[in-house]
Amino acid sequence: MSGSLAIIGSFPLGGINIAAAASIGIIGPLFIQLDLALFGAFGLGSLQADISAQFKAAIDLELGLVLTISDPTAGLQALFGLMAGLQLSLPTISLDFTAAIAANISLQASLAIKLGGISALLEAALAVKLPAIEFFANLSAALSAGPVHLLSFQYAAVDGGLAAAGTAIDAQFGAGLPSFPPGADAFGIILVTTTPSVFASMSAVLKTA
Repeated sequence: MSGSLAIIGSFPLGGINIAAAASIGIIGPLFIQLDLALFGAFGLGSLQADISAQFKAAIDLELGLVLTISDPTAGLQALFGLMAGLQLSLPTISLDFTAAIAANISLQASLAIKLGGISALLEAALAVKLPAIEFFANLSAALSAGPVHLLSFQYAAVDGGLAAAGTAIDAQFGAGLPSFPPGADAFGIILVTTTPSVFASMSAVLKTA
């Protein structure tokens, strides 16, 4: 095996950081699924609206029951009309109304707890989603920056190791890079490892060939 230094090419950052570029492609569908879970026909928002309607109906029912009891004339007329033919005593009717109101209040309490829980879930989801959208928007913009020249080198100890790699890089930089003359401003980083498995792992997140 002989050492080698190769100019892989000129890319935007997204062409070099393949893991970050892939995350941009994945996050879009994930945001769509999140929106469906929050605001779709069967999402939390729809469930919240349904429970809110039930909660309002329960309150309206309670008001109706209270008004029926508080207005003796209307109450008796409604009761005699609805209970015609049923052999119920007034005390029994009173107990029925009391039980109905108690059950309605219990239902309201249960619905209120559910509404509070759903509202908290929606707020938590939005608190995560909105910063995530901003983060990935900024990341996408950053990955479009370029051009950046990518060089790859491999020098085993028998080929001169790090010193030989440094000599090859020095010579290449001295000659310049495509569209980058030797005297141009230069900024960059060099990632170096002495472990082949680590270099192999780099290829999972960075373009190395």
